Amino acid sequence: MPTVDAAPRARGARTGPAASAGAGSGAAGADLVLEHVTMVRRGLTLVDDLSLTVRPGQTLAVTGPSGAGKTTLLRAVSGLSPTDGGSVARP
Repeated sequence: MPTVDAAPRARGARTGPAASAGAGSGAAGADLVLEHVTMVRRGLTLVDDLSLTVRPGQTLAVTGPSGAGKTTLLRAVSGLSPTDGGSVARP
């Protein structure tokens, strides 16, 4: 399965109004929220019960070997593919 890491930018963080506009604002409508997302393709569970919140200014890294489900997850995040369970709320 892919590894997902959402963390505030540390080194090389951008500065200025665009970078700080959402930081710490708590504006849930501007967050990317995945709740209990499950995705099964060709009989393989690629994403299993994934929940996370990515706030403006955070960086999301999705890593894993070939065939682990990285593109499948990103297609769900972008709205191009449906999930088999859970929900995705986009800003």
